[in-house]
Amino acid sequence: MAARAASMLAAFVIGCTAWRPALISHRNALRAIRTKRLAQPEADEECIAVDDWAVGEFAARCAPMEPSQDLGPGQVVSACFRGLQFVDIPTKNAGLERCHAFMTLGARVAVTAVGRQEENRGVDVFIERGQLSPVLRPFFGASRIDIGELTEIAGTARGSRVGGVEAVGSPMGAMRHPSGIPKDDIALSNAIFAIRLEKQRRPPPRDVWLITDIIDTSCVGSNRPL
Repeated sequence: MAARAASMLAAFVIGCTAWRPALISHRNALRAIRTKRLAQPEADEECIAVDDWAVGEFAARCAPMEPSQDLGPGQVVSACFRGLQFVDIPTKNAGLERCHAFMTLGARVAVTAVGRQEENRGVDVFIERGQLSPVLRPFFGASRIDIGELTEIAGTARGSRVGGVEAVGSPMGAMRHPSGIPKDDIALSNAIFAIRLEKQRRPPPRDVWLITDIIDTSCVGSNRPL
């Protein structure tokens, strides 16, 4: 009985010893994979870009087309700029139509560079001019959009609540087909814009957040507060 137990113990020890090199080899292989991933940050960045592309398309499909009292300033910014990223989703020029609905008249005039006359206020004029706008074009087909932390002020001299947020369109912006396939290998520098919003006090519409300014930070002096 004792001899049999000793034999079984010896077999167990031999088995463990035989498996040890394989276990060490497996651990070394995993370590090599982790090291390779760390040495290739561009691979992680590519995965992040793909994830952002999917998130952006889903957001554009679900984004509201009209202002609502239920929407906060951050939701308004996300809806508008995700809509520009996928400007033809869910329908052609839907992203521009949404921006028209979520902007004040002053913001529309700044984007389209046309006057405040009644004939220039329609959505058709906004779409036509918005397609060429240097303020909006950097976000068309952007490979990635980052929306910064919202800064909100409870009230101003007029009693309105205002907010500000930074939106960044990453390289390859405006350089993709609607399918998401890059048109070429030319990379563009990040486009950084400061977005200002205000909660409207007078109807129509009332108590909804609208965009009042879209400011290209590259055109603003560093000493000027946004």
